[in-house]
Amino acid sequence: MRFPLWSILGGVLGMLLFGCGTASSFTSLPLSPHVPGNVAVMLHTPGPATMHVGAVTLKQVGRAGMIYRLATPTNDAALPALLGTLRADPRVAAADVDLVMPKPLRAITLNDPQAASEYWIDAVNLRPVWEKGAFGAVVKIGVADDGVNPDTPDLAGRILPGYNPRFRNTDTRDAEGHGTAVAEIAAGAGNDGVGVAGVAWRAQVVPLVLFVPDEREIAYQYAGAEFADGILWLANQGVRVINVSAGSEYDNGVIRAAFAQVVQRGILVVAATGDDPDESGYPGQYSGVLAVGASGPDNKATDFTSRKDRIDLAAPGVGIPVSLPTNTILPVSSNGADVLDGTSFATPMVSGVAVLLFGAFPGLSAVAVADILRQSASHRGEKALGAGILDAGAAFVLAEKRTGHPPRTIP
Repeated sequence: MRFPLWSILGGVLGMLLFGCGTASSFTSLPLSPHVPGNVAVMLHTPGPATMHVGAVTLKQVGRAGMIYRLATPTNDAALPALLGTLRADPRVAAADVDLVMPKPLRAITLNDPQAASEYWIDAVNLRPVWEKGAFGAVVKIGVADDGVNPDTPDLAGRILPGYNPRFRNTDTRDAEGHGTAVAEIAAGAGNDGVGVAGVAWRAQVVPLVLFVPDEREIAYQYAGAEFADGILWLANQGVRVINVSAGSEYDNGVIRAAFAQVVQRGILVVAATGDDPDESGYPGQYSGVLAVGASGPDNKATDFTSRKDRIDLAAPGVGIPVSLPTNTILPVSSNGADVLDGTSFATPMVSGVAVLLFGAFPGLSAVAVADILRQSASHRGEKALGAGILDAGAAFVLAEKRTGHPPRTIP
């Protein structure tokens, strides 16, 4: 059982400060969060069910026979002097306010069939964040890819109407499986007994079809105008994060201008750097876009991750389990379960944690979230990892420090 640091420090600091000085010295000190008008007392040895210290009556708590609290609560204004009286009694080992213990953090035991093989969950330190109750509720994430399968169980009820700019319609079904895999990693529900566990279990997904399969070969096809149009459309849908697990080695002025406008509007764009160590990946290299590389189970950069230009941070991109329909082009086993490699699948981990941060700290800007993700990264030092490997737990600690308040939770 773990408790927020401020609670532990509050109680310890209270004992240290309240334990030295006269009763009058307590009046100017703030009291830790506590049961109103009550105190907790510990004796040196077990005592009777009821005992008196001067005019104060104490009632035994529990079975150890050494812990007491006031039989009749008083008012908070009287507590500092009362604590001084109690501590002066030789029978009393310690006396302090009756600290209110926060709700215990929820231990996360995943029941998703493939969760046991999702090593990346612990590699990016997600469990402490989930245990705080952060699941990305009410936050929208745009998935700019080849569509999202609307029948994906792990995304049930959370896929919003999308857009296919190539055909100018709302058919965002995914024939290839790439976009569905990306969406599952970013926002697949956990502890639902099916498929995989993604990052932001309650986020809403807005699909954008950027490319469709070429009928002549397994290749992704899209045009720059449609790319730009789709990105601008996505920015109008209320998304806080846009994941782009796609791109080109070539810069394009129109696409660059579209992304510049999206970034200017305060939306965090997270993009893959690409799977060729000798090539740059756009839009990952555009100003204001968070560029993501891939690490392996050994916490080192993979041999395929781009090394040519800017990399902001990395996330696991090797052996990532997904749950896909068996009729997709991406290779999957007969039960729809398989593992995939690539910066495409590292990127949605970063996007998902960004969603969690926006949900828990809604006042943070996109620039602030990007900086928090970089500054909190682990395994620093390898150039191909950028600032390091994504660390969700450390990102939340840093966000709490910067905002001055604990994460917001939404049931």
